[in-house]
Amino acid sequence: MLTDPARTEKPASPSPTSVRFDEEEHAVVDAMAEDLDCKSRSDALRAVVRAWAKSPEVREFVREAAFVRLPQLPRMMRYKVLAPFRKLVGTFEVELKRGEVVTLHGQTYEFYASLYARGALLQALPD
Repeated sequence: MLTDPARTEKPASPSPTSVRFDEEEHAVVDAMAEDLDCKSRSDALRAVVRAWAKSPEVREFVREAAFVRLPQLPRMMRYKVLAPFRKLVGTFEVELKRGEVVTLHGQTYEFYASLYARGALLQALPD
C-alpha cells in the first residue's frame, strides 16, 4: 500500500514567536535569564513556558501576579478565587481558597463585590 505524501504528517518544527518589550521589560527578561542561568532571553522565556506546562502551582502564582484589578467586580454568576483570602467581615471570618469557584447561588453579588473591594482576587468566569 502506498502512502500519499500530501497526507503524511511531518514532525512539528519550532515556530518563531516575536514579542516586543519596552526597556523595563527587557531588563526583567535579562534578569530572568541571569537568575535561571540561561544563555539568552529566548532560553529564559522558554524556561518559563516549560515551568508553566509542568507545574499547576506555577500557573496559579502567575495568574495571581498577572491579575488586573478592575474598578469593580464584573457581574457574573461564577468567580474563581486566584489567591487565598481571609478577612473578618462583620462578625464572620470569610476564607476563600485559591482555585475555589464561588457562585451567586449561595451569596449575593454585593457580598462578593464587597470582598473584591477588600482585596479578594476574584476572576469572573463565563456562564
